[in-house]
Amino acid sequence: MVASAKSEMASPEPKRLVPFTRESLEFMEQHIVKKHSEEDQDLKPNADLEVGKELPFVYGNLPQGMVSEPLEDVDPYYQNKNTFMVLNKKRTIFRFNATWCTLSPFNSIRRTTIKILVHPFFRLFILISVLTDCICMSMTDLSKSSPALQNTLLGIYTLEILVKLTARGIWAGSFYFFGDLWNWLDFSVTLFEHITKYSTLNLTSISEIARNLRILKIIPLNQGKKWH
Repeated sequence: MVASAKSEMASPEPKRLVPFTRESLEFMEQHIVKKHSEEDQDLKPNADLEVGKELPFVYGNLPQGMVSEPLEDVDPYYQNKNTFMVLNKKRTIFRFNATWCTLSPFNSIRRTTIKILVHPFFRLFILISVLTDCICMSMTDLSKSSPALQNTLLGIYTLEILVKLTARGIWAGSFYFFGDLWNWLDFSVTLFEHITKYSTLNLTSISEIARNLRILKIIPLNQGKKWH
């Protein structure tokens, strides 16, 4: 496997899709320790393989068994960055880190949350929730008389954050949760809503202002490559 990986890294031809295994991680870590050559230092990310874009068909078909599963990154730039790639059914590219301070890519809990995160329906579900929240906030009577709806939406946002935190890791490596400013905003608003919900202080007006910031969430949701 290691020998084939070395030849693929040196080959100008597109790399075939290969499952990300423990051997893949071991080889990557060994490669990171080695001194980078001038050729490695000059490598730039392939614009056709950016996060959120569809994997070009030159890389071959996507077998059903590889959908939403960790794969070796086909972009040579990332082959020494301690990352791995995941493709959903639409061949959309997602990247995750494999650093020590996150759950292992082979951990069943993390793999499950990755499957949830990359599924197109998950993003659609969150988008519908945000739009519902916007409608609720625009209707004063509904906003004040439907605590059950507000609690449900807050639960959905909390679940989304937990899924992202588990799938991406909190703080280390590449593509971690807090490496995205949109995630900072999402986390801050959701946390503040929980605080105001259980606080004895009257923070209703401040809470409503914080909830209004969630409208901005529509921006990354409509830009697939920015939403992670």
